[in-house]
Amino acid sequence: MIGIKKIDNYEEYINLQKEKTEDPERRKKWEGKLNENTQKFIPTFEQYIDIFSSFKDDLVYCLGARTGEEALSLRSLGFEKALGTDLVPYLDHVIKDDIHDMQFKDNSVGLFYTNIFDHSIDPKKFLSEIFRCLKPSGKAFFQLQIGSQLDKYGVLFIDNPQDFVDLSKDVGFNIIKSEQNSVLTPHNHGLNWNVILEKK
Repeated sequence: MIGIKKIDNYEEYINLQKEKTEDPERRKKWEGKLNENTQKFIPTFEQYIDIFSSFKDDLVYCLGARTGEEALSLRSLGFEKALGTDLVPYLDHVIKDDIHDMQFKDNSVGLFYTNIFDHSIDPKKFLSEIFRCLKPSGKAFFQLQIGSQLDKYGVLFIDNPQDFVDLSKDVGFNIIKSEQNSVLTPHNHGLNWNVILEKK
């Protein structure tokens, strides 16, 4: 089952997400650990480097990246064009964008990474936007919270990884990997499932 929290309108949803990202105490904490968490993120991508390495020269985006250590980790692994996206930009490596209405051209992106699926108010639209923007054979790496209770800012609950897999197939994706996460992820230790999707 995929359950979505009731929110009256899209503006209310956007304001809720920005409330967390713009919180000065949280931002101070994230900024203070930017270099440390950049290093800690490297194993997250190294475990699948054989799948991702062919995209080192492509556009790569980390969605919902806050201060962008995911993108900086990918840059350190040779993905020189890696950028983060968020509703609130940060320095020159996190650009402003909306996961439900992305600014990128059709068939233009090699690789997406995200760990904020639980922050999507419209999961099929989110997946469809990723599918639209990916190049043929492009990949999307999702880290999911399966069976976890939502915090104040989470809006989407996933009871079983198969629910996510089924929705992804409905959008048109091939499933490359769907397995338990065994690598500790900075910020969110509740990310317990990894899925890699491929655009047909």
